[in-house]
Amino acid sequence: GRPVLVGSASIEKNELVASYLAKENIPFEMLNAKNNERESAIIEKAGEKGWKSLIPFYNIYIFFRILGIKEWYFWVFLGGIVVTSAMTANANVEIVKVGTEYQYVFNGFDNPAVIIGEILTATLAIVTMVWVARNGAKAFGKGTGFAVCLFFFPDICWLILGLGKSKYHKKAVIEAEAESKKDK
Repeated sequence: GRPVLVGSASIEKNELVASYLAKENIPFEMLNAKNNERESAIIEKAGEKGWKSLIPFYNIYIFFRILGIKEWYFWVFLGGIVVTSAMTANANVEIVKVGTEYQYVFNGFDNPAVIIGEILTATLAIVTMVWVARNGAKAFGKGTGFAVCLFFFPDICWLILGLGKSKYHKKAVIEAEAESKKDK
């Protein structure tokens, strides 16, 4: 029952893995670079060029910036990804076909450094999701209820913000930045 991150070099391979998991009724979430229209619409509403949503990592930087999240946090977030990637480089999932059955073999997850890295990265991801949801709701004139929706149902709620009638409010972002300074 523990969540596992599975990465591949292409969307096609991700979809192949997803088909195997679906066939075996194993619950999963798949992230691909297929949300370009939604991300582009959100970034354009904030006055940035939509093409910025297409560049890996730069799109996250722009997204953090339009939500009033400080640049240093982007570097911490990116560092967490790099460190975790390095620590889990040998931890992987293999799908092995035995006769007509598929078996999933998880390798490398017994290393304490990998486990600590996963815990730290999960904590960083949750903090980031809370921060992004809170600031995202404020930036588009939404309240706490919508922030909760952004946290638990991001695909649906960001789609509503990106393609719906919501307007970007720079003043709310500035107020969120000021509020985070007061919290220190």
